[in-house]
Amino acid sequence: HHLVSPKPTKARAAAGLAALDVVGLIEHFDASVCLVMDAAGIELPDACFCDSNASLAAEVVNKPPERYHIAHGVHRHSPDDLDAATLRTVDALTALDRHVYKAARKIFFRDVSGVEARLGRKMLSD
Repeated sequence: HHLVSPKPTKARAAAGLAALDVVGLIEHFDASVCLVMDAAGIELPDACFCDSNASLAAEVVNKPPERYHIAHGVHRHSPDDLDAATLRTVDALTALDRHVYKAARKIFFRDVSGVEARLGRKMLSD
C-alpha cells in the first residue's frame, strides 16, 4: 500500500518553479533574501545593494554575519576523487536537477533585474 508519486519530468519541474513566488539561489543568498523581502512588500535595506558596505545579517537581524561549517568528522571530497563510471552515474541521476537549476537561475536573474530596474539600484555586481 505505497503511494506512488508521478515520475519527475522537466514539465512538472518547470510548473513547480513557476508556481513559486520567489526563487532564490544559495550562492546568492543575500540577494535571495532581498527578493523574499521585496515580494513580501518590505522596503529593502541598503545592504541589499552593491553601492552599500552594510551587512545584510547585521542590518536585518542586528548581529554580525557568522560563517561556519560543521564537517562532522567527514573529510572534504572532490569530484576528482571519483572514477569515470561513478561520474557518469551521478550525471545520469542528476540530469533533471541540472535542468531545474538552470531554470531557477534564469528566473532568479530575471527577478533580480526587475527589482534593480524598478528601484534604480544594483543588487548584484556584474
